[in-house]
Amino acid sequence: MKCYTVKVECQCSQVEGELKNISPQSGNHIKCMCIDCQTFAHFLEKNEALLDRNGATELFQISPSQITFTKGVENIKALRLSSKGPFRWYTKCCQTPIANTIGLDKDFAGVFVEFMKFEEDHFSKQDALGEIKYYCMAKYSKGEPPAGATQGFPRSLFFKVALKLLLGKLTKNYLPNPFFNEENGLPVNECEVLEKEKRQLLRKRC
Repeated sequence: MKCYTVKVECQCSQVEGELKNISPQSGNHIKCMCIDCQTFAHFLEKNEALLDRNGATELFQISPSQITFTKGVENIKALRLSSKGPFRWYTKCCQTPIANTIGLDKDFAGVFVEFMKFEEDHFSKQDALGEIKYYCMAKYSKGEPPAGATQGFPRSLFFKVALKLLLGKLTKNYLPNPFFNEENGLPVNECEVLEKEKRQLLRKRC
């Protein structure tokens, strides 16, 4: 199995890094149409760039330990749509989405394909990520969803993620985690919890 190192970079190049050991077998290549992903895109005011015609966001789910920042860590910030929601990381310099995570000890990071840069003369997005395997949460789709899309999360994807989380607990494969302080489990930088009223206003735009 050939693996790739994929460069990641925000729109204004103040945040840079790389994803290591990436291959179609190393993660889950998905499109998510859920209302929260759509809300986040509208929060960033990047909905036209991030969402496809169905309102779907393209993500690649890997381990946080596969992510390294080489520049601009001070410019990353987290948003939670509610106090118990996942951490949605983005750059405060230019509002580029980075990844969705759950916490320090959770072996999960859904990296935004928008954050990735592919050197087409060396390898393509399809080489590194493969075809999109899952179209999720089609109950929130704009218009007719893609063929094979599921109304919620596919059972096979749910079990893949659950198994990865379980094995991560045993192996601590999520370390080092660039998004959280290993000593206290807190986010490395500022984390905003969105007020309910603002969240509702954003959802009306979805």
